[in-house]
Amino acid sequence: GRAFIWDWLRGTEKESFACEHGYFLSSAELPIWRTSMLGCSDGYAYIWAWGDGEELKLPYYKRSTEEIVEAIKERLETYFTQNLNGWERWAISNQIRNHHDFREWVK
Repeated sequence: GRAFIWDWLRGTEKESFACEHGYFLSSAELPIWRTSMLGCSDGYAYIWAWGDGEELKLPYYKRSTEEIVEAIKERLETYFTQNLNGWERWAISNQIRNHHDFREWVK
């Protein structure tokens, strides 16, 4: 979805903002100069300062499923490379086929 700011005197589009992974469900004009809040179906609310083109995604530290999966993969890779010696890494790489096997081996 997209949100637009229009110049009604000239009949032209002044600014626009996109919700990349969904569509806008709600909007509100904030009393702060040239700022709007937009609620998107991707689970985020955006504070859009359309005067200077800045945006803030809320909740601030919310992560998508893809970001969580990537963080888990990075932690497993770090564990594999930093906590295991060469023989253990070799044995694991020959025995483990997916992350479920690795998780069972670590237990």
